[in-house]
Amino acid sequence: MQKSFDPKTHKYLIDGKPATGVTTIIGVLAKPALIGWAARMACDFIRENADPVDIEGGFDLDVWDKLLEDAKSAHNKKKEAAGEKGTDMHSLVEKYINQSIEKNEGRPHTEGLDELLPVRKFIEWAVDNVDHFLFAERQMYDAELFIAGTADFAYIGKDGKKYMADFKTSSGIYGIDYWLQVVAYRMLAEGEGDEPYDGATVVRMGKDGSFEVQQLNEYVLYKEAFLACLKLYRLQAHNKPVVAEKSYAKNNN
Repeated sequence: MQKSFDPKTHKYLIDGKPATGVTTIIGVLAKPALIGWAARMACDFIRENADPVDIEGGFDLDVWDKLLEDAKSAHNKKKEAAGEKGTDMHSLVEKYINQSIEKNEGRPHTEGLDELLPVRKFIEWAVDNVDHFLFAERQMYDAELFIAGTADFAYIGKDGKKYMADFKTSSGIYGIDYWLQVVAYRMLAEGEGDEPYDGATVVRMGKDGSFEVQQLNEYVLYKEAFLACLKLYRLQAHNKPVVAEKSYAKNNN
């Protein structure tokens, strides 16, 4: 069985066929809070880009049509910009973990950190709580379920327990999405032969400087929930209802 990852298309391949990614599967969950956020982004865009002179002098429909059209995609541009910054932070965290593994047997190191200052709070947390890191940015596959994903990192804590972990740059830890994601990575890792993990960790370092760490010890319930999301995803992706051709005309006799 051939397993590979194409970084250009961000596709996981099993025997040359695209497997379904963990985050894609979790995307079936409703996110009602994002509706209000997208609406606010559109309003903010109009507020920032509307010319008061145009407003007072009357509407140029062509100008306003263009403004409204751009406002419709304002939330996507905001998300893409945030994603780019988040990717940079992820790269620094990955670099730090790999340095620790290569130079210090996985133990969090504290030397030559100047270029890693943007993730200083993560490093401080690691020094206090991590005995040693196990890996960073590991791609994992399940050929039977035909799914795959990339875990940010795993570690042995100073409490002696083994954790699958994810690093986030969002404004908060909301709902169950992150937990389903990290539990899915645990499921994949154990399916590839890892010794069982004891729990899951989400480390969040917001772009506003906020920092928090949450842990989850429950596994079975969240694993079942993730597998339920997988069933829903497959149903949505492949469901083709059969339309009956028989006509049910009203019998007037």
